[in-house]
Amino acid sequence: AILISINSYGSWFDKTVCVKTDSQDKDGIIYLLNKTKPFSGKNLCKYANGQNKSKGKIKDGKKNDIWTEWYENGQIQHEGNYIDGKKDSKWTWWDENGQINTERIYKEDKEVSHTIYTYHKNGQKYYEMNYKDSELNGKWTWWHENGQIQHEGNYKDGNLVSQTQYVYNDNFQILFIRNYSGLPNDNNLVSETRYTYHENDQIKREANFKNGKLVSETRYTYNYNKQIKYKRSFKNGKLVSETNYYYYENGQIQQEGNYKEGSLVNKTRYEFNR
Repeated sequence: AILISINSYGSWFDKTVCVKTDSQDKDGIIYLLNKTKPFSGKNLCKYANGQNKSKGKIKDGKKNDIWTEWYENGQIQHEGNYIDGKKDSKWTWWDENGQINTERIYKEDKEVSHTIYTYHKNGQKYYEMNYKDSELNGKWTWWHENGQIQHEGNYKDGNLVSQTQYVYNDNFQILFIRNYSGLPNDNNLVSETRYTYHENDQIKREANFKNGKLVSETRYTYNYNKQIKYKRSFKNGKLVSETNYYYYENGQIQQEGNYKEGSLVNKTRYEFNR
């Protein structure tokens, strides 16, 4: 009798059913139809076209292990882990074209945090926002349609604590990077970096401001091959360091010399197999 009971249980545990059609849920416990004992086994539901619809494992009437659900086109809809019928760890949701739209972290069925993603029509990510306890928390980022960052910031308990804005010209070359201590306004502007360019679109000057005052800058000079020839750094209007670059005829860097207050500090020479 004991052997029969064990064998019977073993075959029942290995059974695969579709819980949506072959079972019922009573107070969070899954039973097969017309059965009084909680179900243990595998769930596998399919669409009419034969494509998987949902798949997972059940133990003592509770969902366990990885559970996956699909769209009818075969793309995963969402996937995550259960422990004793409760969502646990990271769960991910996708849209029908395969792009992630939400990630959620659970602990014993309670959501701890989640991240939301949206996209431009061309598929480029539009924004990414992080939440904790239903409030914005942590980093968030917005992108232009061409993939360049528009602005990013940090929230804490629903409050914006810092933000960085990126401003571009018509050629999408960076003009300004502005850092704010909160909402973007003149009172919250902490620092700013400004860029200017040569006629050939290469960067000419990178200037750093703090509280509206210029504190440092770097100026770039190029050779006829559009390679950096000189990089000069200034602080409070005074030249503090300079780097000179020399190149082989094939364009590879030959030598890099670093100067401070007009004196050579160190020199690096590069050798290549030619």
